[in-house]
Amino acid sequence: MNTTKHDGMVQENFRVKEYVTKADDKSKKSTKTKSAVVPQQSTHHIDSQEERDESGSQQSSESGEIVVTAVQDSALRLVELSFDRCKEIPRLLMQIIALCVPYQPYLTRLTVRRVPFGGEALYEIAKLLSLSHLTDVCLDDSPVREKNYHSLLEQEQLRCLSLARCSLDDDDCVIIAAKLAHPLPASRNITVLSLVSNIISDVGACALAEALRSNRKLQHLNLAGNRVSDAGACALFRSMTEFPLTYGELIMKRQRIFQYLQLRKEVYLQLITELTASAIDRSADESSRGPRRRTAANPARGRKAGGAASAMSSAPSAYDLATRAEFMANEQVGSFVDPFSLEETVTREGYVYSLGNTTLCFLNLAYNDLGYASVVALRDVLQYQGALVRKTGLGLVRVVLDGNLLPAACNEYSAIQDLLERALSLTYIAYWTFTPLRYHSFVRKAPPGRLSSFLQCIFDKTSEEPNLE
Repeated sequence: MNTTKHDGMVQENFRVKEYVTKADDKSKKSTKTKSAVVPQQSTHHIDSQEERDESGSQQSSESGEIVVTAVQDSALRLVELSFDRCKEIPRLLMQIIALCVPYQPYLTRLTVRRVPFGGEALYEIAKLLSLSHLTDVCLDDSPVREKNYHSLLEQEQLRCLSLARCSLDDDDCVIIAAKLAHPLPASRNITVLSLVSNIISDVGACALAEALRSNRKLQHLNLAGNRVSDAGACALFRSMTEFPLTYGELIMKRQRIFQYLQLRKEVYLQLITELTASAIDRSADESSRGPRRRTAANPARGRKAGGAASAMSSAPSAYDLATRAEFMANEQVGSFVDPFSLEETVTREGYVYSLGNTTLCFLNLAYNDLGYASVVALRDVLQYQGALVRKTGLGLVRVVLDGNLLPAACNEYSAIQDLLERALSLTYIAYWTFTPLRYHSFVRKAPPGRLSSFLQCIFDKTSEEPNLE
């Protein structure tokens, strides 16, 4: 197998001949043909993702061929499968890949760029997620006719989803945002969502803001290159500050508490029944064996020893069984986690207020239709999060507003810059405090003001220590 190593990665290009009948040949009699896999070796080192995509697109320019790029790490373990500039991805090909990916435990990323395909292939990709270890899916420049992208968000192991330039409008964004609301699976797993360069306006942004009211997992949201104005941006910012809970949110919260208590009770009753039955069986086995006959030199001592032995072998009490069952139920069910729990809310004058979403760290609103009102709203959010004592997340540490119709200079810019630097420094201290011991050395020696490498280490999913020297 020919491989090419570059920057600690190994790339293998496989050319797979098309094995499905074309649409214009359906009337003809089908003949069985064998599919051929031809490995090709790259003739030059590829240093960037763009160059890898360009090299793959040149190979896929030939008609009737699909190029699948397999990327391996330095240990020759498959970590990514990539399709680029293909005419289409047959559904049968995805079904064949689904048979292989369960045996690739390090395959975590699937990239499909500039490949228009149908909803059937996207459905196969969604099924593939449940059978594999894939956590990152990139479908940039790959519009789906049926636009059933929400099927990907129904899988529990998906962490990062990129849908840049997929012709998504407000209706599609509303469906995607509905999948991000608590307690749906996507609200517990998706940490990165990229919707760059689509047709999303204030309606879609407000839908995402509504999802952020209850979502406590999403950390990176990219809406660059859309049509969001001040109304949509202010709606996003309001979800990050204190807001009153609606009647529906209060009712749903009480329903979740009731469901949690009911589940915990069912698990507890099942466990205490099993423990009681096990104790009865153990006591019956011990009684069926009968007492051991043993001659003792001192009869009184023998009676005392026999009484102690019988007491030790007696069945546990009902209190002990209940305590064990309760402990095991807590271990299985876990503690109650809710975005509107007592730790996340405050009550004033009979009204319940949420402390807001402090989990979102990165927000990109570049090249939209924002104005001065968005700048003021951003400053208010940063001031609120900076003064907030009880917060479960880090809060905003990076916001991108380039390419908007903003004033050239205003007082809010300096305040925003100071607040972001302060939030980043607090993040820096928190990362030093709560990370494993092996990170403490490079955090201590980091020179002041050099936080870019540290921030890159936070947002990148790598265990490598950043170079701060």
